[in-house]
Amino acid sequence: MKANIHRLALCLAAAWAVLSGGCDQEPLFWDISQEYPPIEPLIKGAPSQIVEYNGNLYVSNGDVWEYTPGNWHRIDQPGPQIKVVAAANGRLFALSWAGTVYERTSPSGWKNHGSVDNAEQLFGAGNHLFIGVRTGTAGTPDGYKVVIKNASGSTSDPLGDEPGISGTGLLRGAAEVGGDVYFGTSIGGGVFKVDLSLVLNRPVIGLLGYDNVLYAVTDGGTVYYGVPGVPINSDFRFSGAIVGWEHNGEKMLLLGLQRSSGSYGYGYRETRLPAGTGGIVTPGSSAPSSVEIDSQYTSAIGDHAVTSIYVLTGSNSGDTAGRPIIFACTAKDGLWSYRVRDGEAQWNGEDNSN
Repeated sequence: MKANIHRLALCLAAAWAVLSGGCDQEPLFWDISQEYPPIEPLIKGAPSQIVEYNGNLYVSNGDVWEYTPGNWHRIDQPGPQIKVVAAANGRLFALSWAGTVYERTSPSGWKNHGSVDNAEQLFGAGNHLFIGVRTGTAGTPDGYKVVIKNASGSTSDPLGDEPGISGTGLLRGAAEVGGDVYFGTSIGGGVFKVDLSLVLNRPVIGLLGYDNVLYAVTDGGTVYYGVPGVPINSDFRFSGAIVGWEHNGEKMLLLGLQRSSGSYGYGYRETRLPAGTGGIVTPGSSAPSSVEIDSQYTSAIGDHAVTSIYVLTGSNSGDTAGRPIIFACTAKDGLWSYRVRDGEAQWNGEDNSN
């Protein structure tokens, strides 16, 4: 009801613009009619990457939050100021701003695995936990190293040390494909196997293993697929957020944007799979798409830099239009979602309402 009243008011405003402007304002009228009243997100600020563990989702904005079907809630905390969460081998980990690595051992319990000085990033893939560490001047390849931990044991078991790597830039992602584990670094780095062999000599800002294919994203607008990597070029400025999406047998990648590039704005873009069968397009501009109408996207999440994106899968993943529910972390405006509110699918701040 609130959405309908708000949209009626916007339509009246658009009608006035048409009458007073004396020109064709039909596209403006249509775009405004698709807007929804903004909702203040429950999880505010700049949430970290979204990860799945034991069928639930987790994210941190200083506090760790858990999503069980239909509900985000704050859980018992491992310690103060949690920067990021990660999952590896069915185990959930958290990294504090002070560099302490924690592991969740029960609904109310966490284990302290010790601290890593100057730790900035945390990713998990397969049986491995990857920690990005700053060792020198930020923004230079030699200013970082990657610490690799073996998480092959059970919950709360000690983490084993494995050979790491230095001088390859900031850790930006990890993924598993066909039993092989990869991690990627930026600023003069590339994509490496966990045995430290280089498989893509290009700095990357995001990795994804999806449908048994490895995808790597660069800040310069290129998406590589496969090993050693076939490029799909664009002039977008990606954030590194990347996720697979599937509906009615159609598959796509969703790719977050970190800042404006010309007229492209923020939000995210879509590209059909198999890779190379279509361009990189605005959501809603062509079929298939993650949204019904492009103007609903443009006036909502399209105004925000997307730093992490997650598509729900399984029997409870769809809205009334059948498309999967999507969660997106923004750079400063909290957690957003695409799902049904007031009977209509829409992008808006995530607040657990229906």
